[in-house]
Amino acid sequence: MLWNHITVAVRQLWLHRGYTATNVLGLACAMTSVFFLCSYVTEELRYVTYHECPR
Repeated sequence: MLWNHITVAVRQLWLHRGYTATNVLGLACAMTSVFFLCSYVTEELRYVTYHECPR
């Protein structure tokens, strides 16, 4: 049953190649944006906590 679902999914993805490529590219851009945003926020928060208690 699972193999049948996988086969049908691959056929549909192959049939609609342009739509699939657009979706995969959009997902990759979104994941990259989230990664860079999280990296930036983490770096900014680290800077704030570093100078919180000066000696």
